[in-house]
Amino acid sequence: MMRSFGYGVITLFFFLGVACSDDTTTTDAQVADAAPPSDGASDTSSDGGPEQDAPSTDTGTDVTETDTTAGARQLCLEICSGTGRSTCMPSSSCIDGRCVYQAKTYACVVDRDCVPVASMWLGSDACASSEDCSLIEACIDVNGGGLCVLKPTEVNPTRCSNFIGGKDITWPSIEGPDVIVCGRDNYLCNSDKVCEKGCDADDDCSGNTPSCNLPTNRCVCTANSCTSSSKGRSCLASGSCGCSDDTHCPDSGFDKCYGDQCGCADSASCAAMLPDFYTVCEVPPTP
Repeated sequence: MMRSFGYGVITLFFFLGVACSDDTTTTDAQVADAAPPSDGASDTSSDGGPEQDAPSTDTGTDVTETDTTAGARQLCLEICSGTGRSTCMPSSSCIDGRCVYQAKTYACVVDRDCVPVASMWLGSDACASSEDCSLIEACIDVNGGGLCVLKPTEVNPTRCSNFIGGKDITWPSIEGPDVIVCGRDNYLCNSDKVCEKGCDADDDCSGNTPSCNLPTNRCVCTANSCTSSSKGRSCLASGSCGCSDDTHCPDSGFDKCYGDQCGCADSASCAAMLPDFYTVCEVPPTP
């Protein structure tokens, strides 16, 4: 059964420190929940937005700050009641009386696992065979299911680069044999096993990570670039902004170094950062 061509666009989101944020062009899939950036709006490193959404309302209840595991990173958390999102900002849920930011990420093991999100395939129409797709699409196997994605043809062999700034990519069809389809392979699987946008030149990078490390195709920090990173003002050997001591954590709410990332020292620090909200400094509960 033939259908008219329709090309879906997916928008996915990354959590800060887990994967990087993308630019705002429609040709790049985004892989992080768009939290307000504290590390530079166009930062493409593992430094994303702030560790939590802005708190919503004061519950007025008395709270005793809990003791936390020594060495575990503590963050400023809003007090909440109930469950779900009713008392927290969007993208956060009330878990164990605390608003916890819950990002949507695209998990990976190797770089090739990131091709579907980079190529915007995940918003495409489902299919069971190539007959379910238009004449300029192929039905490919993505995570065990069929998706109709654009392909080059004899009439238009350069369609991939012209349409999405992509390239010809060999991928298994839903029927089994490999086919040539339009895709992008500029996303990489980072050390946290989530997809992040890669780079080919310094122009692809900005913010706290302005340099493209060509051996790894990842945006990394430079000696003096971590000027606005909430994770720390030091450029670590890994290429990410972070900390090695408290002097690298000068901001309220991010004034203590835990391992290699800044967090809050105490609730007074959180009150200084968010004076209008009822917060505590704790290790976030597990979602």
